[in-house]
Amino acid sequence: MVDIAQSVTDWLKDILTGIPVEYGQFPNGDGAAQAMLKAAPGEPWVLHYCSGGGIKQFPYEVYLQTRPLDEQERIDGLAMLRKVQAAIEAGGAPEGVVVYAHDVTTLPSPFSVGEDGVATYQLIAQIKYRV
Repeated sequence: MVDIAQSVTDWLKDILTGIPVEYGQFPNGDGAAQAMLKAAPGEPWVLHYCSGGGIKQFPYEVYLQTRPLDEQERIDGLAMLRKVQAAIEAGGAPEGVVVYAHDVTTLPSPFSVGEDGVATYQLIAQIKYRV
């Protein structure tokens, strides 16, 4: 059986090239940008088959942190998450997963700005897949 969290994390690494991505926490890097994937609240099962298996869903949140020095870098942070949005809307999905649907549920948007100037952006999506 596929570890959906790991599969989506690996898929994000392919899209966000050059940006470290981890599941459940931000990478321990001092780079200009870093990303985290985490599960969003939601019911995991959509449909159970009497014969076994079924359709599950994995709602997830992608957080991207940047240290923008000016407005252009802030826009670039949003642009990075828009790459993920575009990949989802183009039918992109992790390899090895039989996908029924992959949708963006919340568009990329600013999430927070820390006192140290670190800006965090968020995108929320959901993938439905066969098990």
